[in-house]
Amino acid sequence: MNRVAYILARYPCETFIEREIRALRARGVAVDIYALRVTGHAIESGLTSRAGIGLAETFIAMLWALARPLCLCNSVLTLVAEQWRHPGAFLRSLRNVITAAAFARRICLTSAAAVHAHFGGEPAAVARTIASLLTIPYTFSIHARDIFVENHTLDDRIRCARAVAACTQAGARHALDLLPREFHGRVHLVRHGLMPAEYPPPGANARGETVLAVGRLVEKKGLPVLLQALKLLHDSGHGLDCTILGDGPERHSLECSIHALGLAASARLAGSVPPDAVAAHMARAAVLAVPSVIAPDGDRDGLPNVILEAAAARLPIVASDVGGIGEFIIDGHTGILVPPNDPPALAAAIRRLIDAPALRERLANAAARKVALEYDAVENAGNLIEKMAWFS
Repeated sequence: MNRVAYILARYPCETFIEREIRALRARGVAVDIYALRVTGHAIESGLTSRAGIGLAETFIAMLWALARPLCLCNSVLTLVAEQWRHPGAFLRSLRNVITAAAFARRICLTSAAAVHAHFGGEPAAVARTIASLLTIPYTFSIHARDIFVENHTLDDRIRCARAVAACTQAGARHALDLLPREFHGRVHLVRHGLMPAEYPPPGANARGETVLAVGRLVEKKGLPVLLQALKLLHDSGHGLDCTILGDGPERHSLECSIHALGLAASARLAGSVPPDAVAAHMARAAVLAVPSVIAPDGDRDGLPNVILEAAAARLPIVASDVGGIGEFIIDGHTGILVPPNDPPALAAAIRRLIDAPALRERLANAAARKVALEYDAVENAGNLIEKMAWFS
């Protein structure tokens, strides 16, 4: 059986990574998961975590790595070159070399053909060291923050990789800008995917007039812009209820804004909920709002997976033209696209959708067709296997 080792920053991991792993397994690929951190009560057959490797095994793994002195020295010299100006990062990287040795020793026993990481930071660094110790290829996927913000080592890691997957054209273009032309062929567009059957359309007349937003409560999600748009609608006599699903560091600030704007009776922060509850909220909502912005540090969304999920659920979408969002939301065809940081434009787009059921249905049906044709998880897993060339 074809086998690949997946290096993840944490487990449980992001939903889109879980879907990718399920899709690869559906294609007959054995995926072994190696996580730098495990949170909660993770249950995954064959999961290896840094915390699960004891001192005795770590010591044995370092002796095993020392038997490969050239590979080990190259890994240490690489991290020195990358992190010598950042002592804290250097110490974390040294710990990652030790973790990589322990993971590599286990992977050596599995006959994995390649090692693949998600995100270009710590996971890609660990994957590169493992690949060096085992003399197998490594690949990795890049997403958003690791492309646009924490990218000072990204070009070197791409040069050392067999191939790199970017989930949006916008991300791929930005990564290419960091690279000499001779390395451009290593970066490939490989879209995320989902199974649309996970999000069946609602029954007749199931939709209300609730605006739904879903995502981590962080700056790049632009939720203050949504609250300001709701305030404009309220003041013009078109008040709407809004449910925001998710949690994060901006929660307290958003709660204060809700009260300051007089929206306490209509806007609700519902916290993080499991995927089936998200689907239930989508079945009842009238519009999904995705008011993404570019954060002060440059962080931004790629293509939020909630857009794909809403499209599969036939929930109409209004979103900001940021990152890779415009690759799916084609204005007036698969949703409504508005400029970022523009509450009046967002308010007008929401009102337009609320007032036009036929438009909502047309946009939702077009988006559902697009997600089924271009964002099928199993089909895109096949593209990932081909572009990463793990088994060739």
